[in-house]
Amino acid sequence: MLELHYNRSLQPTDVVSSGGFRVGTIESDIQILNAVFGMTVEMGRDKSLSCGYVTPIGNGSDQQLDGELRVFFNWFFGGQNDRPRTLAGFID
Repeated sequence: MLELHYNRSLQPTDVVSSGGFRVGTIESDIQILNAVFGMTVEMGRDKSLSCGYVTPIGNGSDQQLDGELRVFFNWFFGGQNDRPRTLAGFID
């Protein structure tokens, strides 16, 4: 799986200041472009492993992260009829 996620602000950003504290950014237009790579592997009839990694494209001031990795392991319990229907579920 490969995805591109693009986010852009619809209006200028707001900045809230109080004393020496400031929340927000002075940038008037925020644009973020990230690439996501991932896969899901079925292991037998009752387990699956999903992995995904996101990385920003570009190196501007809008960059919110360096990278992120997520791993999910699913182990389905119950009878065969309780499991999600997948392509592997139709091939016997």
